[in-house]
Amino acid sequence: KQQPERSAQSTDLLFEAEKSLIVLLLKRGLYEINVENAENGETQPMRVDQYIFNELYNDGIVLRNPLLLKMYEHYAEVAEIIQNQDDIKRTFLLSEDKEESAFAMNHIASEDPEYSPLWEKRFDMYTNSVQNSRMVLQQEVENTLLTLKLRIAEQQKAFLEKELANAEYTEEDKNGILQKIVFADKIRQKIAKRLNMTVSR
Repeated sequence: KQQPERSAQSTDLLFEAEKSLIVLLLKRGLYEINVENAENGETQPMRVDQYIFNELYNDGIVLRNPLLLKMYEHYAEVAEIIQNQDDIKRTFLLSEDKEESAFAMNHIASEDPEYSPLWEKRFDMYTNSVQNSRMVLQQEVENTLLTLKLRIAEQQKAFLEKELANAEYTEEDKNGILQKIVFADKIRQKIAKRLNMTVSR
């Protein structure tokens, strides 16, 4: 009896994770973080949005919420042309699409102080400041992506558990589903460990 409730809860958590990703793009997509090159182990600067695009593409992740997917695709279009974060925010705040502008008003209209666009310029007399800012942002980007991946794994597990209860499946089908549940759970535990979270079974 609890499964539909659990499934609904995982959908809400997935929505929140997708929402965090869009807010991150709108607020800091053009900022740079240091990314490790898988081939040579060296770190190189990369724009936040490019890093997010790569991660989602490589993992085959498509946002489930229609509004957030629409905003993700819209962002990808405008970020090719607009090279100023404030102008990107303005584009969404003044969007003709009422859903987009309402979302932007709710989530990006007020700027939080720790990442002012002038931050790097104003404090570059302190050599560590830019680097510290970049590291904090890097952590935020990583955590946002990991949380999204965790929620996807959780929802997949909840869906498979519901499937397992389907009386029409043969034992062979059910064994296959069980293997998928174990696999989804391994991914879930691995991501949770990286996030330093404890997840309930």
